[in-house]
Amino acid sequence: MPKLIVRAWRVAQALFGVLLYALGITAACAANAVPSTIPQFRVDSAMHTAAIGQIRADAPRNRVVTLGSDRTVRIWQLPSLRLIRVLRLPQEGSIEGLPFGLAISPDGRTVAVGGVTGLAWSKTASIYLYDSVGGQMIRRIDGLDDRISALDWSPDGRFLAVGIAGNHGIRVLDTSTWRVVARDDQYNDSVSFLHFSAQGWLASSAADGAVRLYDAAHALVARQAIGVSKLLGGVRFSPDGQMLALGIIDKPLALLLKVPSLDLAALRQVPDAQQKGLCCIAWARDGSALFVNGEHPGSGATPLYLFGNGGMGTPQRLAVGNQRFTNMLPLADGGMLFATTTPSLTLLDARGSVVRTVGTVIGDFRDGQQQLLLSADGQGISVPMARFGDKPRTFLVTDLDLPPLNASLLAPKRSDSRFKLEGIPAGSGDAARVNGKAMQLHPSDQVNAHAIAHDGGAVFVGTIWHLLKLDRAGSVIWRQDFGSEVRAVNASGNGAWVVIALADGTVRWLRQSDGQEVLAFFPHNNGHDWVLWRADGYYASSEEGDQFVGWHVNRGVDREPDFYRAVQFERIFYRPDLLRSALDDARKSPMRGSSELQADLQRLAPARLSVQDATTRINAKGRVEISLKVAGQAEALPMQQLAVYLNDIPVTPTVERPLAGANQRRFERTLTIESDSAQNDVRVEVDHGQSLALAETYVEFSNALPSQAPRRGKLIVVAIGINGFVKITKEEKNQLDDLDFAAQDAEEVAKMLERSGRGLFSQVKTVLLNDFTSVKPDRDEIRKALAALEEAGPDDTVVVFLASHGFSDGAGNYYFMTRDGRLDDVMKVVRSPNSAGSAPSLMDGGEFFDALRKTAGRRLLVVDTCHARGIEGGLDTHSLRKRSAASKFAFLVAAKGNEKSQEYEPGRHGLFTYALLESLKTGADANRDGMVTVQEAFDHLAPMVESLRARRSRQTPQLIAPDVLKVQALASVKDAR
Repeated sequence: MPKLIVRAWRVAQALFGVLLYALGITAACAANAVPSTIPQFRVDSAMHTAAIGQIRADAPRNRVVTLGSDRTVRIWQLPSLRLIRVLRLPQEGSIEGLPFGLAISPDGRTVAVGGVTGLAWSKTASIYLYDSVGGQMIRRIDGLDDRISALDWSPDGRFLAVGIAGNHGIRVLDTSTWRVVARDDQYNDSVSFLHFSAQGWLASSAADGAVRLYDAAHALVARQAIGVSKLLGGVRFSPDGQMLALGIIDKPLALLLKVPSLDLAALRQVPDAQQKGLCCIAWARDGSALFVNGEHPGSGATPLYLFGNGGMGTPQRLAVGNQRFTNMLPLADGGMLFATTTPSLTLLDARGSVVRTVGTVIGDFRDGQQQLLLSADGQGISVPMARFGDKPRTFLVTDLDLPPLNASLLAPKRSDSRFKLEGIPAGSGDAARVNGKAMQLHPSDQVNAHAIAHDGGAVFVGTIWHLLKLDRAGSVIWRQDFGSEVRAVNASGNGAWVVIALADGTVRWLRQSDGQEVLAFFPHNNGHDWVLWRADGYYASSEEGDQFVGWHVNRGVDREPDFYRAVQFERIFYRPDLLRSALDDARKSPMRGSSELQADLQRLAPARLSVQDATTRINAKGRVEISLKVAGQAEALPMQQLAVYLNDIPVTPTVERPLAGANQRRFERTLTIESDSAQNDVRVEVDHGQSLALAETYVEFSNALPSQAPRRGKLIVVAIGINGFVKITKEEKNQLDDLDFAAQDAEEVAKMLERSGRGLFSQVKTVLLNDFTSVKPDRDEIRKALAALEEAGPDDTVVVFLASHGFSDGAGNYYFMTRDGRLDDVMKVVRSPNSAGSAPSLMDGGEFFDALRKTAGRRLLVVDTCHARGIEGGLDTHSLRKRSAASKFAFLVAAKGNEKSQEYEPGRHGLFTYALLESLKTGADANRDGMVTVQEAFDHLAPMVESLRARRSRQTPQLIAPDVLKVQALASVKDAR
């Protein structure tokens, strides 16, 4: 077991004492306490964001279930290692909801979880039972004395064994009644691990240094003290039940014990002096070998050892790659699944080769104490994303951008003649002292980082659970608690902010004066995505950043919590204008906080949506037919639209989406969709207008697919281009001028796509509005034209092309200049921090987004609009990219937000459109397959724009698209000529 897990195990024992101490203080109110409904911010993605503690197999479905210190349980499909579902535990503060025990019923339908579960509210622990298919909490078993430290389900499904912390021993529950049918209280310390044999016998290891064995009637058969250590690790029966393997956490030993006597059969050691422990034990499914691993220093691989001959053979060190393992699970096919320290999951085949790895999204801040850099005003930061301070990520709040590293960013001030620091960092308990005064930390706590205020008036100390501000006398001025370890601290030179990096991958800004958190930042470890948020929910992000963060909201102790991703409230909470000024605003006046967020979430709460079952078959068309049983229950807002996305493509036609009558409050439906793929990511959405409900799962067809010809859907093109603006007076033309080529741009794009799409699509339908068409591109006519998108089906492709002037307000809302647009409305937009609804003569960009959101099939929005030269302000293309990403359609834009979209006189087109038209011809077909895809077109047009642009100003086209749309073919080369 790596040092990280050893430490976590030890800390967990001590933290239980901290929790009991806290409960003792609040005993008067604890008996009636209920889970708080205050939203709790969380980073969330497919992979856990903290150490994985347990892995269990769901054999009937070829799935595995993992338990993490991020207080979630995750269900994965094998061998694809794709996430099926996330189960969330009610949680509170730093530790309530932290799970330790995990068990799966033999039929795979029920997941049992326990740990520090319910202690904060009732002073007794609970086991939560979840339905693995629908994700609902189906039962809570309460009244257990202390923290639940281990769980295991009997192979016949009749019993659930429960290990309890302290000296409370074990309980065996009858799963038909959930009553205790057996117990053993004769333990002197916490139960560590439990395991049922195939024959129904039960073994336990405990921190009192003893192994115990119970027969199928749950009677104690043997108790064996293990003299070498009290830190006993995993205990596992051999498949035939004749042998018991035991790991040792702090010694490089594993023991084989005979059943039923528990006499020593063999002492297993490995030939490596650096091996510190062999805690983790696993038998091969056929019993032919025993696998062990444990704590090993260094940054390289955790050694994995195999003892053949039923565990009795000589050790063989397996070369399984550069992994740091924390847990392992042998699989029926001879492969192995490992949890690693990052955290991640790694799947090995029977030969020991890596088949697949799923990694985390968070940065590794463990060595960030000196590398958390900060500007004097606190607006700019640099944080290392990898071990040893590597891969620094720089961010500037005022620009909402990732600029290059600025030399003016400063490391934390760590020494000052006015402070004598002892045991800081790395001290614990009373060893950590400020000017001789002990910090009086709990023995389990430890100082990780510190920074001294630049005026020398205080020191900020980060520990495993706290950030403290102490004066020169060593007295605590304020203390803030976090549900994640403080890994780095810095203080701004202007005395306003203290900035910390947490183990959950986030960076937080707190006021130095009172410790109030005002701003937080999450940088994704892919080097591109990020999100910046305030406590009241308003945020800014990269195109995909708000997919990875959200809020956990408890719904009582007997129901599974809600989790809302930020992207579900993108239409309300995405406010880049408020984030750019967040630090300046917080210095001037108090900010809204979590109570305001709670009220907003209650007002906007999306439906509770779930995929309760999914089945597959091959239908008469030779396609994979997926049947989804879906249920929705409205909360605050009525449900308006229901849509299904398959592999990032919406497959529900517009006409089938509306929900009416009683279905706006509650529905249960079986939805049938078709796919040509064996591996399918399914997302169900319910649109409320202001918020969005989401339910996601993965559906796999395990048999071979029949061969079939590619399906050819329709191509629907809506092209709009405007040169002249009839409501702009002659005097106003110096502010908002006519354009030369926008109308021609729309006409030629429509013609090109109609001509070049004939060989790719079953039909091409174009709708053109420009200065030369009989129907003019006035606002009302544009709205009517968008109605053509409603006929699109799941196999169709839609392209919307826009060429005119475009404007953004301070909140990033986009407006398209229509033929009958008015200058006074334009001025309202560019001068307003948020102009929603105040520019009636313009086309609100949200109308284009909504039309595309409600459209089935593959969708592409192409925008070649420019900001008028006589009007101050700019076109916020970042917000356009962000909103297109949230809606999962492809977005191709002519330039970045601070750049002008140029016209190209020699080509009689806008420069971007000229390059796009050229790219849809032969030159863009990079792989010479006769087709031009979206990505190929972009790869060809971007350098063309760069080579032809005016040297005095830059123009950088942008493409934002899901991978499935990047490879979408737009033109057949032979037809494009």
